[in-house]
Amino acid sequence: MYTEIKAAVEAQGLRIRAAFYPTPEDLVPPLENGAAAATLILVGNAGSELWPVFTHSAEYKDGFADPLDRWSKRLGLALAAEYQGAALFPFGGAPFHPFLSWAKRGDLSISSPLGLSLHPQYGLWHAFRFALSLPYRLEDLPRSGDGLASVNACHACLDQPCLSACPVDAFTGSDYRALDCARFLRQTPDHACNHLGCGARRVCPVGKNYQYQPEHACFHMRTFVADQVERSVIKICANA
Repeated sequence: MYTEIKAAVEAQGLRIRAAFYPTPEDLVPPLENGAAAATLILVGNAGSELWPVFTHSAEYKDGFADPLDRWSKRLGLALAAEYQGAALFPFGGAPFHPFLSWAKRGDLSISSPLGLSLHPQYGLWHAFRFALSLPYRLEDLPRSGDGLASVNACHACLDQPCLSACPVDAFTGSDYRALDCARFLRQTPDHACNHLGCGARRVCPVGKNYQYQPEHACFHMRTFVADQVERSVIKICANA
């Protein structure tokens, strides 16, 4: 059955990023019928493999907000229904699921100085779209991180150029000043970050072959700026 799920995921330009048997410490919520999760499968993209599929979707073309999240939700819910499980998402508000902890449990991802998840193969050019929680054990799961080195690439990177590449020093190593970043991007529409993706991510030497295509990167940067502007407006109104 794992092979079936893997094929269904890959047909959408996505990958199974991790699959494991959760314990109570993993904080996977019970299914709707109260059954405990016996298998958890994390699904996401590596590089721009999802882009050709996503850009042909109804969600991408309909002009409404959050097309990538809505597309991901449709796929996740459909898979969950087919395999009698539940879909969990890293977006949409509470409850907030610990996707980064689940990733460390299953695919050798680590936390980078940017606060983003760094994968030993994909670098910073990946994302989690949903998790599939199943009430039964899939016996044919691959071993976690199969074939990947477990070296911490950030510890081996002495210069850490990611922390000095941002034109507004939005990354401090302990904090991310997202609004400073968004303001800069709005004021400098021709800057490379707007068209090629975050410059701090682009200088990371890990996963260069998975760097997002310009159209994909531009989509995410536009979404990020719009989201930050909306949050700042909400904050101002709340304080009025």
